Amino acid sequence: MPVTVLLTFVATVDDPSHLRETLTELAQVSQKMTGALRYSLYQGQDDPNYFHIHQYWANREAYQTYINSNELNAALVEIKGLVSELLVKELTPVANAENKPILIAC
Repeated sequence: MPVTVLLTFVATVDDPSHLRETLTELAQVSQKMTGALRYSLYQGQDDPNYFHIHQYWANREAYQTYINSNELNAALVEIKGLVSELLVKELTPVANAENKPILIAC
């Protein structure tokens, strides 16, 4: 079963370029990992200190391999002190195969 993960970073520094470079390098390496179906990095258009990563892994094993990778651990060491927030959320899809919204009664 695929695993979808969203990460949000907010830079604490005046110039987020080092954070951007580190996250870009991580994205380039991670996209090539076995089981990485999607790994996209975004930066806020109106707030350059806001970063968002969307990951889509083939299965839990591929995601766990990424979590335990030297590349991720090195990036986490590199960004320590550069971010004030790190929010990691694993998500469950709420749309069907045709990408039509599923209506949920409240």
